[in-house]
Amino acid sequence: MFHIAHIHKFILIPLIFCSLFTNTAFSYEKINIATLDWEPFISPKLPNNGYTSEVIQEAFASVNYEVEFDFVTFARGRKLLEKGATDGYITPYGHLKETKHYMLSMPFHGDSIVLLKLKSADLSVTNASAFTIDDYMAQLSSYKFGIVKGSLTTKQYASLTANNIKYATNNIKNIDNLSRGIVDFIIIGKYSAAEIITNKRPHLIGRFDVIQPKDANNNFYIAFTKKNRKHQTIKDNFDKGLRIIQQNGTLKKINQKYGIEPPPKQSNKTVVTIGTVNNKDMLQLRDLSEAFEKEHADISIDWRIYDENTLRSRTLSDLAISDGKFDIVTIGLQEIPVWSKKNWLSPIKNLPKSYDVSDIFERLVAANSYKGELNALPFYAESSVTYYRKDLFHNAKIKMSAQPTYEDIIRYAEAIHAPEKGIFGLCLRGKAGWGENMALFTTIVNTYGGKWFDRDWRPQITSQAWQQALNTYLLLLTKYAPPKAELNGYNENLQLFLKGKCGIWIDSTIASSSLFDIDQSLVSNQVAMTKAPIAITENGSNWLWTWSFAIPSSSQNKVAAQKFITWATSKDYIKLVAKAKGYKAIPQGTRLSTYKNDAYQAVMPYSGIILQAMSEASKTSNKDQNKPYKGIQFVEIAEFPAIANYVGILISEVIQGKISPDTALRKAQNFTVLQMKLSGYYEKTKAEFL
Repeated sequence: MFHIAHIHKFILIPLIFCSLFTNTAFSYEKINIATLDWEPFISPKLPNNGYTSEVIQEAFASVNYEVEFDFVTFARGRKLLEKGATDGYITPYGHLKETKHYMLSMPFHGDSIVLLKLKSADLSVTNASAFTIDDYMAQLSSYKFGIVKGSLTTKQYASLTANNIKYATNNIKNIDNLSRGIVDFIIIGKYSAAEIITNKRPHLIGRFDVIQPKDANNNFYIAFTKKNRKHQTIKDNFDKGLRIIQQNGTLKKINQKYGIEPPPKQSNKTVVTIGTVNNKDMLQLRDLSEAFEKEHADISIDWRIYDENTLRSRTLSDLAISDGKFDIVTIGLQEIPVWSKKNWLSPIKNLPKSYDVSDIFERLVAANSYKGELNALPFYAESSVTYYRKDLFHNAKIKMSAQPTYEDIIRYAEAIHAPEKGIFGLCLRGKAGWGENMALFTTIVNTYGGKWFDRDWRPQITSQAWQQALNTYLLLLTKYAPPKAELNGYNENLQLFLKGKCGIWIDSTIASSSLFDIDQSLVSNQVAMTKAPIAITENGSNWLWTWSFAIPSSSQNKVAAQKFITWATSKDYIKLVAKAKGYKAIPQGTRLSTYKNDAYQAVMPYSGIILQAMSEASKTSNKDQNKPYKGIQFVEIAEFPAIANYVGILISEVIQGKISPDTALRKAQNFTVLQMKLSGYYEKTKAEFL
């Protein structure tokens, strides 16, 4: 947000990458940069303080500077800069021009100041992309605009008169005013709007249209004070560092990490932009997609590859404001029914006969359909299992149960835990996110007999089952997992297991193709797998998931997008993978023909366990008739990602010792109740709503 309370904190940012020009004897020069606390770009509440922080850290690190950030208000930051009390100040949107007091750095990619309107509003709006901001605003002089008083957004829309403006104290209230029809448009940063809607107002996702004049894109800068006699040197070195990280690919990696990327370059081809997850199967698809582009010379695939958390954030952000950034999105069983119901997806029609829908497992066809019509195509499917090291179990004189309990897992982990040898009793997802720590943690809650909601949609997060699940999870991660377990998600734990660092790992069946691969795994001959653990019930103890490809209704390239996802999920693609990469590399769990293939069975002897895990997950997921949802590790409502992300952060803070388990569960319960009230699940008073 742009309008914030006064924050006065100093945070020393550790350097996370080695500079290209660094040697061990060199002493880094320290400088101070003032900034707004400004989510989603830079904030002490964000990992590594966020996108803008990492860009600045890396640019300065490459030229041997260490950065200290001072989080302040806009007004104070400017005063500090003019007095020379800080070396620099982060200036978005070019709201500071070079003066006698300061000079500006080279720019780097930032946000856009845009207009938002309700989709349902009957307003006379022309195509904004053909107009400058000033020219476009002149056409809208009869409408009411919402603005956060004193915010940076007012600088670019200065032509508005007082009669046109409805001021709000912050951007949440600004968005609320728009949703209630109090104003016709609001003026807001695009990423900031999307972030607020997805995390604070998820019931409003998809209700807005974004309007972006052609000069609305804005870069970020650092304004350097001229009061510092070294200001020219510091500025020149930052610019040099920014060029270095541009050239060596670091800046691109940071852009990809946060999903804050420039739009694709103009092309004479149809550019299909796909948002997908950074796992082995998707990276393999990217590499093999050259075959598709050769067959379709008029289509170019623009890959946007993110970790799970960023993927979900960016795809939901796209929907929140109808931005139309993606032509293909990678989604799963949580999103498909929700997005379909809200008409956010374009139905998949007229598939060629050779595609053979009947060859896809029936449960996946049903899961990817809405009202009998396919709305997504499954790329691979998975469940969860327990992986373990046979050699470590043998040495400890213990035997893995055919159906382990969490009590067993604790006992096993204790027996094989040897951190002095670089071996940890187990690895589990600790990274915050509804598809990261909460995917696993929800299955633990389930098997202790718990659930997210009762039949009346009342949260059950403070129940005994949740308390028991959290105590078990806390014990495992704090006593037997690697240090900083809160930073490890699926990909991080996979790498740890491949290197022989984990004795036990409870996670996705999809990891099996890597763990048993002698070319990837240092312990391939010592890995075994069995069922996911249970506590007091088998219900929901292992999850069911599929990564599928879908076409957002906002896509402008639906025909080309369907051609690609049809190819990527076809029998022909499976044949291509087998030929190019071997049968072990085939996407798992989707097609009957794959599991009838003798060549596949020969190299994947554990495939039966995978199918069994998926089947058992399907059978046990709905045994509790006293809950209003079907999901195992998720709840199929639009509000769930925001709720579970928030709860995931709280659970992560418990692991780190920042808050107590009781405090985390109480805060989680209160937040969830509020979100469900805002979304209209129960009777609510005006006071409760506000």
